[in-house]
Amino acid sequence: MSLLLEHEGHSCVRLGESEPVVIDPGVFADLSAALDGVRHILVTHDHVDHLAVEPVLAAVAAGARVHGPASVVERLVEAGAPAGQVHRVAAGDRLQVGGLDVEVLGEWHAPLHRSVPRSTNVAYLVDGALLHPGDAFVDLGGRPTPDTVLVPVAAPWLLMANVVDWVRALAPRHVVPIHEVLASQIGRDFWTRQIEQMCDVLPTWLAPGERVRIG
Repeated sequence: MSLLLEHEGHSCVRLGESEPVVIDPGVFADLSAALDGVRHILVTHDHVDHLAVEPVLAAVAAGARVHGPASVVERLVEAGAPAGQVHRVAAGDRLQVGGLDVEVLGEWHAPLHRSVPRSTNVAYLVDGALLHPGDAFVDLGGRPTPDTVLVPVAAPWLLMANVVDWVRALAPRHVVPIHEVLASQIGRDFWTRQIEQMCDVLPTWLAPGERVRIG
């Protein structure tokens, strides 16, 4: 069964059609499009470019349920979200949201600097076909590589060498760059060439609002 993927900017994607699931609605995303009528929100971690608290609270008030690590739950409950609509997840959990089977992986955000304490970060493996890693190069733990991997390409914590090694290790059929708002067009062209040449896969860049079917 194919899955509709719509990129809403930066690390935010919207999955499915009749009952869409949104992952990482942060401040750099097109939140009006991402959260329109949504009932299921998955958050990898509590940084503002992955969790825009006020818009997510509005979605919760309209009936959405949120899943995320403890730091996300705490942030939203402190801001006024009803505890019954915000659910803690951790590695090993499995969810059924919007007709999708979601497995929770990972635990830690990629290191920023030795002077900065590491924060939690979970990844979401959707229907075994799509991986959203958040801000980490997540280990699949022996699971089959999904058809499509969302790959962060521009961040203070990121090195091109690590991206290349991770993509090479996973060897997915399709790579969709995310976490891209810090990259100029020159930078995006550079990333495209490097990933294509070094990983033998041509990245599929999606502009905000652009869709593609996977699977």
